Amino acid sequence: MKKSLFLVMLSLVWLSGCKKDEDVIDPNFAASVSGRYPLTFFREGSQSINLPVNGISGYLETTRIDNTHINMKLSLTVGPDAADTSVDDLGSVELLSDSGNRGTFNLRAAQFGYNVGTISATDVTIRDTATDGTEIEIRGKR
Repeated sequence: MKKSLFLVMLSLVWLSGCKKDEDVIDPNFAASVSGRYPLTFFREGSQSINLPVNGISGYLETTRIDNTHINMKLSLTVGPDAADTSVDDLGSVELLSDSGNRGTFNLRAAQFGYNVGTISATDVTIRDTATDGTEIEIRGKR
C-alpha cells in the first residue's frame, strides 16, 4: 500500500512539473526585443517597396513596458533632411507566445484586441488593414 501511494504521489509531482516551454515568456524577452528595427519593406495594397530606397527610410522603435508588453513607434524619413521625418506612436502591444515558431512572439494590440504582427530578437512584421480596407505590411530587421 505504501509503495502504491508513493508511486501515485510521485506521478502527481512529475505531471504537475510538465509544462510547455512555449507558454512561458522569458522575463527578459521584452528587453531583448526592445530597440530599433530598421525598416526593410513596406506594402500598402498592391504597392510595395524594399527599404531604404531613394531617400525613403525608417525604423520601428520598441520599448519595454514590462515582461509581456512593449510600446512601438514608427519613424519614417522621406528625403535627405531629417526634418522630413514623421514619428507615429503605435501604442502598446502584448507579447503572446507563438507555439509554432520558438523565439517569435505574436503582437496583440490592446486597443484592437487582435494580433497585428510578430516579433523576434532580430525581425519584426506588422500587418494591419486601414479603415478603407487597404492591407498594410511593414517589416524591419536588425
